[in-house]
Amino acid sequence: MPKTYSLSDIPCRAEDKDEFGINPFAKGLERFITNTGTPITIALQGEWGSGKTSLMNYLQESLCNNNSRDSYHGVWINTWEYALMKDPATTLMQIITQMAAQTASNDSNRRKDVLDKVKKFGVVALKTAVNAGLGGGSEELNALFDSPKSSIGKLRDELQESINTTLAESHKKGFVFFIDDLDRINPPTAVELLELLKNIFTLDKCVFVLAIDYDVVVKGLKPKFGELTDQNEREFRSFFDKIIQVPFSMPVSNYRIDSFLKESLFNIGWVNNVQRNTKPLMERIAEAARLSVGHNPRSLKRLLNNLSLIKCINDTQNSGEEELLKDDLFVYLSFALVSLQIAYPKIYNVLNKYPCFTMWNEDIAFQLNLETLDDDTKQGLMSLTEFDEDWEQMLYRICASDYYLKHKALNISQLLNSMREVIKTTVAQPQAKDNSDKIANEDPKQIEDNIRWAMRMSAITNLEANDTAPVNYHTSSFLKEVRNRLIASLKNALPQYASIIAPNSARVQTNAPIKLTPKVELNMHTYSDKGKIRLNLEMKIFGNCECSQYKTVLQYIEERQQTAQFKVVEEEYEQVVRKYSQHRTDCYESHSLLEIPFSYYKDHYLMLRFSVLFPTTEDFMGEQVIADMTEMVCAMLTARQRMDEMLGNN
Repeated sequence: MPKTYSLSDIPCRAEDKDEFGINPFAKGLERFITNTGTPITIALQGEWGSGKTSLMNYLQESLCNNNSRDSYHGVWINTWEYALMKDPATTLMQIITQMAAQTASNDSNRRKDVLDKVKKFGVVALKTAVNAGLGGGSEELNALFDSPKSSIGKLRDELQESINTTLAESHKKGFVFFIDDLDRINPPTAVELLELLKNIFTLDKCVFVLAIDYDVVVKGLKPKFGELTDQNEREFRSFFDKIIQVPFSMPVSNYRIDSFLKESLFNIGWVNNVQRNTKPLMERIAEAARLSVGHNPRSLKRLLNNLSLIKCINDTQNSGEEELLKDDLFVYLSFALVSLQIAYPKIYNVLNKYPCFTMWNEDIAFQLNLETLDDDTKQGLMSLTEFDEDWEQMLYRICASDYYLKHKALNISQLLNSMREVIKTTVAQPQAKDNSDKIANEDPKQIEDNIRWAMRMSAITNLEANDTAPVNYHTSSFLKEVRNRLIASLKNALPQYASIIAPNSARVQTNAPIKLTPKVELNMHTYSDKGKIRLNLEMKIFGNCECSQYKTVLQYIEERQQTAQFKVVEEEYEQVVRKYSQHRTDCYESHSLLEIPFSYYKDHYLMLRFSVLFPTTEDFMGEQVIADMTEMVCAMLTARQRMDEMLGNN
């Protein structure tokens, strides 16, 4: 049983376990601050959820919460709380008032005196400063602060005097101001606050630690500098550098996510104890996380909470996922798909519609309305191993229409290729005919089957609107039961093959093959389709022929001058097809030989297919349904054997 069902994404406290291995970096920053000259401003740079507040919690505990002479007074300012529904001048006034209150000594009379002076100089001074800042007049703003006669200059002097008095009484080393959540404020407002605060940051014996995302600064400076380009990037960086003396980038790429994922997945019940200690599996899972949500702690926790929710829902529905999670391939693929869903929902939704991603082609590009690649771009992609195949270039075209996806296309390609490799190495594949061909020993049908198999878990949390929810059912148990019933029926219908007819694979996921004759296999394949369960009975014909150049079976037959023989076979098959297409259109789907679709798989075969659709698994178990499927399989086998005779394939 899992130990917990969710992970909190609130910032870590200093006493919490160091789950990501950030302590060495935190201790280094602590040592730097302890020995630094003042005044100094340090920026903790990192995206939302990268651990900036957690790091400040550690610094506050280690630098401020003791009574030694080397310790500091700590002042924590949450700018977002002050900025809610307020203008920049009011926000800054409240922030400075809070700073003044925290810097005053414990003498209540002195604190009141300091606050009175702050209010006296502050209101007019800050409104003047904001007006200067809003107009883009940085020189004017600096002059206001530097002038000893200005209200702003007097305001800073009052703060400095308050700080000096308090330090003289407490015998502490200085003040550390922790300015948090600047990147949660509207970017232009955050930039205005930074520009105003930088002049207050010149207080002696004070260290200012700011939590800020540089991308927020860039967005906030757009009204002043326009869109960020290679030509004006220096102006953006110069603004930041004037405020910040020491930039500290959150070391997210160095976070130890492997151990965090291992323990968290075990705690929510996604992996068992054996899987938790299976190094290849956990390495693959960590790689999937790195290529999707990345090392951001908050994003990782969101991913884990999604997985926990999915498991809880499936457990209550008794859909069999508890058993499936014992399968390492299912554990990895379902984890990778949920990661893909969270990080790249557009790609996930395309994969949901077209699960055999290695066969994405121009037909799919047309349906997705993708732009074509120019020759130079295509040539450049061909030089990259991540985009040298047709499907990978299709992926690039999907990503190209989205700014974020375009910059993540390499990661997405690597993730899909990793999923492809795991499927190929886990599921038995035909032997390669040519070792130089990296896909020679790959069956794309296995990719489709396994992606559909694992996609069922992630469908619960898919945000894409869908009028019909997927049917939850235990595919493996369902296929095994149908296969057993169908095999018994086929043995009676085909006594000449009774000793041969048997399951052709012990592993059953969404696919359960049956050996019918020494040469022929029936493939049973299932997935949820528009609120129903679809069961496909499939049989290859015309194996290993170069038929991709033909549009129809008839065209292929005519070129071989065997039209007359084919018509006889076709009419016999049509009699069975018409029986079901006319009388059970709501449950059965089939096609005539003339309509046999050319498979898009690399082996260039054609596929006879009979589909059965019902709302529940019980609907498939009736004697009449099994009898109908048996009759259709027999018709498919007869057509296959007759065409083999025509083509001399016996």
